[in-house]
This record gives sequence, C-alpha cells and structure tokens, in this order.
Amino acid sequence: MVKERTAALPGEELLDAAEREINNGNYREGAGLVWQAAMEALAVAGKRHGLPCTTPEEARKIAFHLDVHADPTMAGNDRLETLTIPEKYPRNGAFFSMADTYREHYEMPDDVDYDEYVEGYWFEPHEYAHYLGSMRRYIATVNGARVGTETE
Repeated sequence: MVKERTAALPGEELLDAAEREINNGNYREGAGLVWQAAMEALAVAGKRHGLPCTTPEEARKIAFHLDVHADPTMAGNDRLETLTIPEKYPRNGAFFSMADTYREHYEMPDDVDYDEYVEGYWFEPHEYAHYLGSMRRYIATVNGARVGTETE
C-alpha cells in the first residue's frame, strides 16, 4: 500500500529547500533555511500555547515550554548543566540549540575567517547535511508528530 503524501507540516518545505542548498554546497544559505524552518514550526507551536515567536529568545522559550508541557517536573530545567545527559533533560531545548547553531552560521559576518574562528564551533561542510535528519525529527516533534512510533 502506498502512503499518500499529506500536506507539509510547518517547516518541512523550508527544510527541503535547506537540504537542496546544502547539497549544492551553499552552506550559509542552507543554514539560514534550517533556522527559518525551526522558527516556522516553533511559531505554530507557540501559537497553540499562546506564546509569541518573533525572536530567537522567544523561540528558545517556546522550546523549553514544550519540554515542561510534556513533563511538568522539568520546570526550571532550562539548560543542560553537565556534559552527560541526565534521565530527564530538555529535549526540545537541546534540539533548539542545534537550530540556533544553524542560525549563528547563517548570520556570521562574511569577514570572519573560518579557520581562525573559535575551534570546534563551526560545522565542517559534511556536518551541515549530517544534522539535517535530527532537525527533521525535531521539527516533526515540535509539530506534534510522534517520531519513531509511526508505521510505514
């Protein structure tokens, strides 16, 4: 049985465009589209919860709000404090950090020397594409999909 394609969830079409740009070596443009995809999905989620989403900080608040909404015992846990992942951690908040990294890569001034910038900060070219799968799962989750539980 062939599964019919349903309408794209908020952010999915932008992620498709980001993947095309990244595959064509346009990393900065692709990074910007990944960020726009996350903002689009978070804005829709924020609207469901009565929260505005026009700035990166508002988007971050929505991400952590979604974690607390899913598990109220996480209230106040708005950042990872150790390098190990505790039993309960802000999953949406952690994935938001990845989306925010794409934003920072997109917004970095042209005159910053890639090789001289903070070592380990920049994605290597292959990492732009590598993390897209995680961003797809994140955006599906923000949109309310139960990732990993659906049968195909």
